[in-house]
Amino acid sequence: MYTVLIVDDFLPERERLKSAVTKTGLDLQLVAECSDGRTAIDWLVSNAPPSIILADIEMPRVNGIELAEWVRVNRPAVKMVFLTHHDRFHYAQSAVNLKASAFLLKPVVAEELAEVLARMIGEMDSEDRLRRRAAAAVPVLRERALRDMLLGRTAADTGLPADQEVGLDVGGPPYAVLAVETDAPASSVREDLEKRLMSSFRLHDLIEGTMRESDTAGSVIMLTDRLHAVIFGLSHDAGADQLWGLADDLRRAAQGDGISLSIGIGPQASSFDMLGDSFRSASAILRQKFAQGPGKIISSADVGDQPDDGTPMTPARLEEVRGLVFCGSPSQAGRSVRTYLAGLPAKASPAAVRRAVGRYVVGVYLALAEADGSFSDVYGSSRSIWEEFSVIDTRSALTEWTERLVRDATAWVCTLRATASGALTNRARQYIDTCYSNGINVQDVADHLSYSPNYLNSVFRQETGMTILEYITDRRVSRAKELLLQDAGARIYEICEAVGYQHLAHFREVFTRHVGMTPRAYRDAMTAHRTGPPGEASP
Repeated sequence: MYTVLIVDDFLPERERLKSAVTKTGLDLQLVAECSDGRTAIDWLVSNAPPSIILADIEMPRVNGIELAEWVRVNRPAVKMVFLTHHDRFHYAQSAVNLKASAFLLKPVVAEELAEVLARMIGEMDSEDRLRRRAAAAVPVLRERALRDMLLGRTAADTGLPADQEVGLDVGGPPYAVLAVETDAPASSVREDLEKRLMSSFRLHDLIEGTMRESDTAGSVIMLTDRLHAVIFGLSHDAGADQLWGLADDLRRAAQGDGISLSIGIGPQASSFDMLGDSFRSASAILRQKFAQGPGKIISSADVGDQPDDGTPMTPARLEEVRGLVFCGSPSQAGRSVRTYLAGLPAKASPAAVRRAVGRYVVGVYLALAEADGSFSDVYGSSRSIWEEFSVIDTRSALTEWTERLVRDATAWVCTLRATASGALTNRARQYIDTCYSNGINVQDVADHLSYSPNYLNSVFRQETGMTILEYITDRRVSRAKELLLQDAGARIYEICEAVGYQHLAHFREVFTRHVGMTPRAYRDAMTAHRTGPPGEASP
């Protein structure tokens, strides 16, 4: 329910306004009445702000214009409606400058007031929906920003500290990052997605519960159904003990729930923008579990610093690998792997080659994680990529094996995206076909499907050859043509509203552009075609 404050120095006018507001039948409640702007300001300071203020302009002490200036600064969400006996230009201009919702002449006509209030309620309802939608999107955007950062795809600097940018409150610095992975192989059957997601959410809840019990403030990000990242701030007096303590608590809690976990501990991050490097290090050292066995806690400090072999996996290189997995061709995969390994000295030791290839494979692994997949999805649960990697002992064999790995990962992602694109387009069509008459737009379709408008529009156009807006327009115009012929007595504005347009002029312009004639001309032409010239029988 929306609330109304009436401000007018003339008592009979206040009574008429109260009566008119009550008789509108709208979802409105009168909360107070004031005799001038000064009294209204005093009331606003002491009470919750109303939704709407109906204010006379010419009042003693503080007039309506001065009241509106105060409201704009101190209660900006409140809507103002100006009332006056004088149809003066400077009053109307002030109303525009102060962003008043309406300017009504006294004596106020009840029907005009009802129309203005109904419009304002519609606007406030729309604003409220947008606020709820924005609030619901914040956690999604926060997790997406963290996910991008951990996978090496942080957006350009916005000028804000990164932890404020994503709204993360985890304490620190310094920060700690854990890569937590279930040891059981993921199912290779895509139809088993629901079971996989339930297991992942179960692990997510277990991690959050363990952190609460240990009084650790942090964030848990699900990267795949098997891999989670845990970010939290370290207290300066605890440091490594706190880090290892939480990792051990997580492992023990999972064991009690019948889950075997391997946990990689990345190096401490002294700033928020170093979290991505720390996670990628934690994720990479998880590969040690194939040598040490499952269910272990492995720290980057224990693995130790590796010698520089001239082939660092930089963010730019990670982005290149991601591009190959998502959009590459077999020939591009071969060239990328060979170029990467060409950075090694010709006489590099087998250990140096293996480290370089291992980092490249981790890049492929992270790219698959972004597509909500893993090597088990590409090859099935019976084949262990990391075990194969551990027994290949020549540079040429490692190169060929890595090229095949990238080609296979690319093929899997390509198939997955093609299937997903078709399904996504069908869902978009179904929503549009059902709701186009409700005045929906591209943003509404994207919000309903939880995708960005640009991405959804790109997929839709690739599948259908038209944009989402073109499809919505086509459905509306087609339906309008049907309605024009079904009911000869239907008014054009009724058909306009029935197909989802709010303004008759806009509907007429769109219809004319697509059909080549106005709605009325189309109806007349089709009616004449059906009946034939006077005196002739219709076919």
